[in-house]
Amino acid sequence: QGLRLRRLVLRDLSGLTVKGTSRIATKCSSLTELVLHNCYTIADHELESLCQNMKALKTLELARSLYHASSNGISAIGTLHHLETLDLSSNGSVDDAAMASICLGCTKLRILNITYCDKGITDDAMRHVAKCRELRELKMNYVTKLTNAGMHSLSCHGRLQSVEARGCQYLGNSGVQALVELCRDLRLLDISGCELVSTPAMEACAAMVAERPHVLTVIVGGTAVERSDAATDSKGKLKIDYSDYSWEGHRSGDIHLEADDYYDGDLHDDAAEYYYVDSSDYEGDADDYYYFDPSDYEDDKLMVDSLIAGAVSGMNSADFDNNDDFWNDYMPATSKCSKLLQR
Repeated sequence: QGLRLRRLVLRDLSGLTVKGTSRIATKCSSLTELVLHNCYTIADHELESLCQNMKALKTLELARSLYHASSNGISAIGTLHHLETLDLSSNGSVDDAAMASICLGCTKLRILNITYCDKGITDDAMRHVAKCRELRELKMNYVTKLTNAGMHSLSCHGRLQSVEARGCQYLGNSGVQALVELCRDLRLLDISGCELVSTPAMEACAAMVAERPHVLTVIVGGTAVERSDAATDSKGKLKIDYSDYSWEGHRSGDIHLEADDYYDGDLHDDAAEYYYVDSSDYEGDADDYYYFDPSDYEDDKLMVDSLIAGAVSGMNSADFDNNDDFWNDYMPATSKCSKLLQR
């Protein structure tokens, strides 16, 4: 019988094996949110298994986890028809074909992050993203093949509220103006580090938003936009922020760095915590949150496998005859968690 967990967050799990991923897929089929960050071993088979078994997922975050997955494997995400939030950032295998499948199947998608998916994503992907009529928030920082043509395609439905496109070296004035003109609900546009964007684009945007009911903030640090009152409108509906949240090394697409501090700040605030579940905190079903941070285990694959097995399948010590040291040292700390998950 599978667990009734709704949310599972696993970070920096470089020791996650095929067996561990299989347990998650088969034992946690009721999940609505799955976060796997820096879990480098996920390949096509594991990803397809997760998508096949977790049809209730509304949030899927796979940042820096798909180094061994192909475009075909990533396309399986398109079978998750209830998905609303998808983070594929820093995965070079994400390409136009994968985005076509995802956008065709994930019609409820509201938040999409494809930051630093720069190897395979081009303007063609934006045509597919534009088909996600419910999309409200898009992060596509350092997608270095994005041009004005892609931005024109993206604007066709005009429902976006927040767009981050930092360090897109071929994005210029006409693309920015098309987005602002057609996306009338836009509240935030971060184009810091887009060096081809200049002051005339801000002047045009000021005229476009003058009669809108809300304020549009455009972040322009690291662009060619000059500091000038001439770029703001008299009605105060355009706010220009000269902060630069981009990294120069990202803009060229030649250096693969970790996402910058501003981006990482959007991740879960509890990223550094252990979470040992106390069953007294919960009344009724295990419709809860289980957080596991294995960073202190220094890539010990046996240890990680044991923790995953204990966490997602409620196994007992008889299943770990060859790992007595683990149970002697760690069972006291995890017993409450195991009891809860066995319910």
